[in-house]
Amino acid sequence: MKNEIAKAIQYKNCKRCGKPFSTILDYNICPDCTKEEERRFQRARDFIFDNNSAKMDEVIEFCNVTRTELTRWIREERLVLAEDSPLLLPCENCNTPIHGGRFCYACKKKFYAPQGTAVPEPDPSNEKMRFLSRK
Repeated sequence: MKNEIAKAIQYKNCKRCGKPFSTILDYNICPDCTKEEERRFQRARDFIFDNNSAKMDEVIEFCNVTRTELTRWIREERLVLAEDSPLLLPCENCNTPIHGGRFCYACKKKFYAPQGTAVPEPDPSNEKMRFLSRK
């Protein structure tokens, strides 16, 4: 059993700081950089929650996050924004402006309907940003 675990451990250099680290998962950044990214996420999440009319450039400047990070968090639906939020990303299929995820409702419906998977209707009652967890 120990041999199997030892074989599963990968040694990598962090993509951010270059430090070597070990992992059994497919992480590309070290634990220290992961913690720092999580702190930036928390800062951005709290800022957007308190200032739901903030534009992307304002969030980037105030929270010291990159456009790539902010976009990734919205695409991953770690940040799902209120309908009246000015933070919009294009649907990856049809370029319709969306507030979270990768695809608009119409494209999700088109993709999942053949598989018989139900796609929940968007909830227009969201007045504020939603997030997976707020500690």
